[in-house]
Amino acid sequence: MIFFYGRETLKEGLKTYFDKYSFKNTVLSDFVTELANAAVKVGAVESAADMINWSESWLKTAGCA
Repeated sequence: MIFFYGRETLKEGLKTYFDKYSFKNTVLSDFVTELANAAVKVGAVESAADMINWSESWLKTAGCA
């Protein structure tokens, strides 16, 4: 993730994720959504859907691409 979207995206996404969901149960989509929002915020992607689609194809697909 850091190689595609940068260190700032990861830092911002982690910060908002932990601030928003501290002491709560979450699922993968919660984490990916916060990373996607951070990617938009720092200008790494144009829409959050870009990263959500990327995560679906990378994280939820078996085998080599």
